[in-house]
Parts: sequence; C-alpha cells; structure tokens
Amino acid sequence: MVSNSLTISCFGSTAGAMHGDAMSGFWQGYGIAAMNHTGDKIKGDNGQTYTLSSEDAVVIGHRSSTAIISSLIYSAKYMNVTRTQGTLNAYNSKGTLIGEYQATSGSGRTHKFTIPQGKFSLSGYTSTTDPKFMRNDIGFKIKILPDPVWDPNKGDFRRFLLVHPARYNGTEGCIGLIGEKSEIFKFQQQWTATMKTTTSIPLTVIYK
Repeated sequence: MVSNSLTISCFGSTAGAMHGDAMSGFWQGYGIAAMNHTGDKIKGDNGQTYTLSSEDAVVIGHRSSTAIISSLIYSAKYMNVTRTQGTLNAYNSKGTLIGEYQATSGSGRTHKFTIPQGKFSLSGYTSTTDPKFMRNDIGFKIKILPDPVWDPNKGDFRRFLLVHPARYNGTEGCIGLIGEKSEIFKFQQQWTATMKTTTSIPLTVIYK
C-alpha cells in the first residue's frame, strides 16, 4: 500500500533511470509506478490526500519538463452581462498549448462582474479546504496581480482576484476552474511545478 507521494517518487526514479532521456524516463517511470498503485491513497505536494485513479496516473505519466507553464490565456465569451465562460489555456516556453482548462468568471448577480480584459500576472500558490475555493475535493488559491485593478465595466477597482477551483459555475470575479477532477488536478500539478522555477506567470484575458 502506497501511503504518500514520496514512495511513488522512489519507484518512478528507479524506472526512470533505465531510460536514455533522464527527465522523460523519470516521468515515464513515475507514471508506471502510479498506475501500479491505482486506488491507493497518496498525498500531493499541497498536503492534500487523494485516491489515485487510472486517469490521474496517465496525467502523471505524461508530465515532463515541457509541462512548465510560461504563459496563460483566459479566452471566454459572455454568458450574460456579468459572467463569462471559456478556457484557461496554458502554454510552455515554445508557445505550445500544454493544458486547456474549463473556466468561468463572474456570476448572474449584477454586482459580481467577470474579470476585466487585459494583461495580468499570476503568482503564488496556497492550498485550502475552504469550500468556496474547492471543486471535486481539490482546493487552492493563486493570486491575480496587480491588486487592485481598475475595471471599466464595473466603474471601480477590483481587489483580491484569484484563480481557484470553483464550487459553482460562477465566481465573484475570480477565474474559477470548473472541469472534472482529473483536469483540475493536472492544472494543480503543472502550476506547483511551475512555481518551483519562477515567481510569476503572465496572464492575458480575452473576450470573444
């Protein structure tokens, strides 16, 4: 029985060492080890415990150095006058799309406007068990900067905007991830890996 991610990492390191490409081999071995322990409880880098599914193991097996995020684009359309919905797209340093995550911002309430269009940056990572920032048992918060930011649609400054898993298909202006558990888990793993290499990533918000 695998009790934590460190044990899986050891299996992955052993298998990975047998490949010519060290990084590629490592993650292939990591994925093989993960697949062998489907159904076991593991602890992620954020301290939260998950039941490893075969789908999660596939995500782990495909992780590589190209999974480091270099930029993000929230591309969406208006669902009503205050809420948008679309995808948060992640790109690596070569401009290759490495992740496409269902997302929303704002809500049907007239005073809960979507995040304004423009250029931002994302920074940090905080794990949370606050239900407001959780979906499918995964919870975290990533800061959107600058803070505050002027919103011409609302005619006021916006403060404390975040990227986080969205409990419902709507937020108070944050970008909320609304995909399946495996999709949110993949973004979480990409982001925590990215934050080990830099302190912030550019975010562009575009509405169609």
